[in-house]
Amino acid sequence: GDIIDSSPTYVPDNHTLIVVANDGMLHGFDASNGQEVFAYVPSAVYSRLADLSDPAYDHAFFVDGEVVVSTRSQTPSQNIAVASLGRGGKALVGLDVTTPSSFAASDVLWELTDADLGHVVGKPFIAKVNNGDTAVIVGNGYNSADERAKLLVIDITDGSIIASIDTGAGSAADTNGLSTPKGWDEDGDGTVDTVYAGDLLGNLWKFDLSARNPSQWEPSFKQGRTYEPFFIAQDSNGNRQPITSGVAIGLNPRGGATAGQRFVLFGTGRYLTAADQSSVAVNTWYGLRDDGSQVGGRS
Repeated sequence: GDIIDSSPTYVPDNHTLIVVANDGMLHGFDASNGQEVFAYVPSAVYSRLADLSDPAYDHAFFVDGEVVVSTRSQTPSQNIAVASLGRGGKALVGLDVTTPSSFAASDVLWELTDADLGHVVGKPFIAKVNNGDTAVIVGNGYNSADERAKLLVIDITDGSIIASIDTGAGSAADTNGLSTPKGWDEDGDGTVDTVYAGDLLGNLWKFDLSARNPSQWEPSFKQGRTYEPFFIAQDSNGNRQPITSGVAIGLNPRGGATAGQRFVLFGTGRYLTAADQSSVAVNTWYGLRDDGSQVGGRS
């Protein structure tokens, strides 16, 4: 199967490479010799597998998302792989890949499908959150049921949704979805307190996950009952610039007025539909300084 949008993930604990492919499978390879040690077909693509043997088959996406794998410090005595179907479907899977050579049905921990979940083409990340769980944190992707941008926090052990944080941005007429998130530990205690992620409408969101109670997790800025983004990416003519990539976060190591302050860096643009191939829209690389308040305007 062709591997297009999935990057191989190396698991040092068991010397395994894991990647997903458009033959409908998640594959595990022995990193020392390249031999496949297991493969898994998510149930969400079962009904389409026959298409691959059709003589008139034209390329389609099956399992085309990103893979992340927990360390044994994050999930004691276990390595849990979480993969999205990406452009191939609206699902996430969680597998126990601790001992790949003996992978069996019991190692399939969960498969998640949900109305809030779209085509997840961004990369999830794994972190401990403030309610004590170890979680997979992921943008909800594109083409979800209500077309809004949401941050999903998922229990890595059983696939249950700890929180689905709705920004309220997006609709059927103005389709939206959240891209790759990035987390930050504000107080250095080993838990994620802040998450940044962009959406198709040019909003760069900052989420507050610092509370112990997941029901209190929400976007950091609010006007009345409406959530507001940390920043809105727009070109010089006021056209919104979609954010489909991830973000980078760093502290200014130099002196001066911004010494030690946090910077959030990202670029805009999209390559998701046929129309995007001919787009000549102007896109921009941004560096935002986070001093705790919203950033307004291109200046």
